[in-house]
Amino acid sequence: MSPLPSAPAVVDFCKQNNGGCAKVARCSQKGTKVSCSCLKGYKGDGHSCTEIDPCADGLNSGCHEHATCKMTGPGKHKCECKSHYVGDGMDCEPEQRPIDRCLQDNGQCHADANCADLHFQDTTVGVFHLRSPLGQYKLTFDKAREACTNEAASMATYNQLSYAQKAKYHLCSAGWLESGRVAYPTAYASQNCGSGVVGIIDYGQRNNKSEMWDVFCYRMKDVNCTCKVGYVGDGFSCSGNLLQVLTSFPSLTNFLMEVLAYSNSSARGRAFLTHLTDLSIHSTLFVPHNSGLGENETLSGRDIEHHLANVSIFFYNDLVNGTVLQTKLGSQLLITSSQNQQQPV
Repeated sequence: MSPLPSAPAVVDFCKQNNGGCAKVARCSQKGTKVSCSCLKGYKGDGHSCTEIDPCADGLNSGCHEHATCKMTGPGKHKCECKSHYVGDGMDCEPEQRPIDRCLQDNGQCHADANCADLHFQDTTVGVFHLRSPLGQYKLTFDKAREACTNEAASMATYNQLSYAQKAKYHLCSAGWLESGRVAYPTAYASQNCGSGVVGIIDYGQRNNKSEMWDVFCYRMKDVNCTCKVGYVGDGFSCSGNLLQVLTSFPSLTNFLMEVLAYSNSSARGRAFLTHLTDLSIHSTLFVPHNSGLGENETLSGRDIEHHLANVSIFFYNDLVNGTVLQTKLGSQLLITSSQNQQQPV
């Protein structure tokens, strides 16, 4: 009995010039029939395929109205906020660089104080990087938030990190952001950091909040107020020497006239006036209001010097009923107050 003839072998046309399909097409064969279909990101009949530009859909491919859609490959794109806007491209807001708060009402410092806005001067605009004591990339999202809180800060937002990057903040270590994203800033091109890309290297929203990363935190820095040379105080309240302060209150004119008369009458009086102008000497001067010292009343030199206590600067709120201070003449000065007593002007 003769053997049956074998069926002829089917040629794999897809191995020959991709079956006549385009180079960016998938060739499939069923029997002797070849089918071609364009790869993802391309469109066409399989024999001819062209790149799909997602930015040409008439909808800016979902990018924000103040963002530019850029094609990064077939069917791929990225959104970038336009100039003078910050954000991730899907959400862009007008750029608002930090302003020097010292330009507005001297930063709430005293008029006789120098103001320094530490936040405005900060090169990272309040953003800073934190890493777990256990090493790099050891913080879950919750632990990252806790780490920032422990530093009296909050987790940085994407936009806050963007401002820091625009201020030339460069750090090649990814960290959590407030929204649950992970990113890091690059201020200059480096193949070892962000593949040469300058900007925010964004890993996107992380669905798994148990992933381990570092964290970027944000803390608004203070305005620093320092009294100018020749003035004393905490910067929010500054006083010159005792004579300057005395001269600045019209309600204390009668006592001032007595002090000036005393200084013109004797060497001791001149020494007392010099004492009042010496900022290196910290003393407390008790001055009667004009209503308590008439223009026709006179005080002796000893009366005047009894008003000066040889103590460091003593603020009104520090005085309590029964406080005893020593005057410049060595006498005891007893502080008493009544319930109806009001703080002097």
